[in-house]
Amino acid sequence: MTQYQGLLSVRTLNPATFRPIAEGGPEHDCLEVLEEVYSSRPDLRDRPLQNADLVLFTDSSSFLDEGKRRAGYAVVSNCETSEAQALPEGWSVQRAELWALVRALELSKNKRANIYTDLRYAFATLHIHGAIYKERGLLRAGGKGIKNQNEILKLLEAVWEPKEIAVIHCKGHQKGKDSVSEGNQRADAAAKLAAKE
Repeated sequence: MTQYQGLLSVRTLNPATFRPIAEGGPEHDCLEVLEEVYSSRPDLRDRPLQNADLVLFTDSSSFLDEGKRRAGYAVVSNCETSEAQALPEGWSVQRAELWALVRALELSKNKRANIYTDLRYAFATLHIHGAIYKERGLLRAGGKGIKNQNEILKLLEAVWEPKEIAVIHCKGHQKGKDSVSEGNQRADAAAKLAAKE
C-alpha cells in the first residue's frame, strides 16, 4: 500500500450481499426475506389463531385391498364431518394427505381458520418444502421431478384461500379427551371409512 492508498472502513454491511449499506439506503431484514422467499404464505402459522372462525381436522387413509391400493380422506370439525371421500385407486397415503389439506384450506375460504393435522408429510410440505419446491421448479436436489406435483401445486394455491390461517401439527392416534385429540380421532375414523367405500 502506498501513502496515497487507504482502506475505507465501513461500519455496516448488508448481510444478504456483504456489501456496504449506502447512507440512507434500505435496511435488510433477514427474517423478512426468509419469510417472503421460503414460505408458502408469509402469515402462515403453526400455532392456533385466537378466536378462529373455523377449526378443522384432516386425515387420510391408504391400504391394499386384494392387490389394489385404496385411499380416502376426511375433513371434520368439532361437531361434524365436513367432507369425507374415497380417492381414485392407486393413490398413496402421501398424496391423500396433501389432498385432505387442500380440501380443508378450500373449505376455509375467506375465514380465519385453525387446521389440525397429524399428517407430517402434508404439514412439512406446506410449512417447509412447498415454497422451495415451487422456487426450484418442483425438482429434487438431483434434478428429478418430485412426486405428487399436482397436489403440491394445488396446496400452494389453496393456502391463499383463508383470510388468516394456522396449520398445526398434532400427534396422531392419541386417546386423550381434549378437543384436539377427539377431533383427530374423528378425522381418522372418517378417513378410514371413506377409503373403504
